[in-house]
Amino acid sequence: MKRHLRASSLYLTLVAALSGLLPGCASTPATTTLLALPPVALPARAPAGAASAPRASLRVLVVRRVEIPEYLQARAVRHRVDETRLEAWPQVAWAERLEVAMTRSIVDGLRQRLHGWAVCEGSCVNLKQDVSLTVDFGVLDFYAQGPKLDARARWVMRTSEEPPKLSSGRWQSPADLQVGAGVSGQAAAFGAAAQAVAADIAAQLERSALPAAANQPLPLAGQR
Repeated sequence: MKRHLRASSLYLTLVAALSGLLPGCASTPATTTLLALPPVALPARAPAGAASAPRASLRVLVVRRVEIPEYLQARAVRHRVDETRLEAWPQVAWAERLEVAMTRSIVDGLRQRLHGWAVCEGSCVNLKQDVSLTVDFGVLDFYAQGPKLDARARWVMRTSEEPPKLSSGRWQSPADLQVGAGVSGQAAAFGAAAQAVAADIAAQLERSALPAAANQPLPLAGQR
């Protein structure tokens, strides 16, 4: 009799456990939306006839991985509620780590603006480096209420000559910057910050007195 009661008790326990799992199995799992920064329009390719034109010296800019605040170094899309509280948008994740996306956005922005330069992410294969660039977003805060963006970046450029020459710059988001609401507004604001930094860096490079390009043009076929 005791064995029968024990078996019945075990059966009822299993039924209760399985009945608790069934609603979860029947419900549709929540989907996660992947978020990316806005794409940057790249410069159009040179026309075919340009291949016969004299080749100018090519300068090479190598962009290192962008630094961002630690709380943003995650797939979760986090924003500020106030000065001390952070939250993540529910069921939303970055399509790639934000520091990778910000680096690529700045690289694309520099390629769009710097003519006669090869702009590479991390390194340039078979090309000598003229200038290396490091960018640090010490502050990159999106406030959902408002909404508003508080972003500050600094950068350092180092030439490859010996001894190297250093130059630096800073950028801060203007107080009257118009920012869209919600998670799409955050992605657009971060993309705009990357492009503003790229524009300032490109302008600084164009004003800079640089040594002769490390990569001299190769002669065209038939030329000596």
